[in-house]
Amino acid sequence: MGMGGVLQVGKSGMQAARAGVSTAGHNIANANTEGYSRQRVQTTAESPSAREAGRITIGQGASVTRVDRINNDYIDRQLRSTGRDLAFAEEREVVLRQTEDIFNEMNGEGLNRLMSKFFNEFRKLSSEPENLALRESVRESANSLVNDFRRLKTQMNDVRSHIDSRIEGYVREINQLSGEVRDLNVKIRQVEIAGGSPNDLLDQRDVALRKLGALVDVTSYKDKDGSMMVDLRGLGPLITNGDAEQFSVARTPANDSGKPHNSVDVYAGHASGVPVTDRLTTGKLGALLKTRDETLSAMANKMDIIAFEVSRAVNEIHRVGFTRDGVTGVDFFKPLEKVEGASENITLSDALRMSSHNIAAAAQPDSPGDNRVALAISGLQGMRLLDGGKATVDDFYNSIISEVGVTANQNKATMNQNRDIMTQLSKMREQVSGVSIDEETTQLMQYQHAFDASARVVRVADELMKIVLDLKR
Repeated sequence: MGMGGVLQVGKSGMQAARAGVSTAGHNIANANTEGYSRQRVQTTAESPSAREAGRITIGQGASVTRVDRINNDYIDRQLRSTGRDLAFAEEREVVLRQTEDIFNEMNGEGLNRLMSKFFNEFRKLSSEPENLALRESVRESANSLVNDFRRLKTQMNDVRSHIDSRIEGYVREINQLSGEVRDLNVKIRQVEIAGGSPNDLLDQRDVALRKLGALVDVTSYKDKDGSMMVDLRGLGPLITNGDAEQFSVARTPANDSGKPHNSVDVYAGHASGVPVTDRLTTGKLGALLKTRDETLSAMANKMDIIAFEVSRAVNEIHRVGFTRDGVTGVDFFKPLEKVEGASENITLSDALRMSSHNIAAAAQPDSPGDNRVALAISGLQGMRLLDGGKATVDDFYNSIISEVGVTANQNKATMNQNRDIMTQLSKMREQVSGVSIDEETTQLMQYQHAFDASARVVRVADELMKIVLDLKR
């Protein structure tokens, strides 16, 4: 090997060390970057030269072959799967907590207390049926009860509206992430065709897939060209070569699955075909739809049943009674035509709003001490009016609160379990792909020494070259 060859060996060592320093610096710079996988420079020895019929071989230095991305696909798939389940539980936790707050009676008079107060006022009236002040108390307690029914329904509708706005936001996010993965597929393919290592682009694509998987249930695989194909479970392809399905939302009438009137439906493409709402059952989007169409709808329906049955039972007894002026056939509540919407439509009858004199307490006219109707209405509190004659009003209402609490507790337990699994998986990924500042600092020192040594080879070769040239003078 001539002196030029020695110079080339030193140069190749300096280039390899410089690549190592750059890669270690890149790792350190991205130590806190979400989804970043540490990288390592891979070098190989150049093919040696041969002299004297191959008896002596001398190395030709080193060359950088590639920069590897340290990553474990299995752990990434597990992170996406667990992240989807965790996102479902966390999103559901937010809405269930809002729902629990609606029925929280710790800081005031909730429906349960107002219902008891309403029947108690009739019980008081039965002791003094001619007392005008007690009649006013009955009417006021009835107004409070009606207002609380409406409060509960209004607040449940507010939660539904909040859910709808979040659904719209998540649909936009799905469209944005799908487009991002599609574009990254193109960029990664271009870099690979050019012979490069698209490590950072691969990390960005994995992060986008993880975020997409937290919203909906997706499966992914690579095609023969290395592009990431994504399918939406139950719907089909979401991202294919150069194409990404887009979703839209539209407000539609109620349906049999529990979706309230004028709530949003999700459509694949434009909102002109068949909605795909019922196929979105996991991730953040699935959690919102399940809570809106199942949990909240079931609760709203039960509230309507209470309002309808209470107004019906009270009216049945009140109609046969006689008011203070001897009038019979008077409704206490305005009659409701159907169960649906009863909790927001319940109200006092026109006669009761006009005067508390129209409250019927007696079973016979012109009977000042007759309290039988008032006593019968107060007795409704202990009667099994609901659930096919199996539950009192208090029992039925308490079952709603209990159901919300049980659902919230079960979801919280699932959420905590998934968080623990996610923490373990994140630690496993960190051990494989995470950046250790101490390790990278050690690598920097090694590459620094390698660079210095290779530079010394160049200097020695240069000095030898000068000596040879001086000998010829």
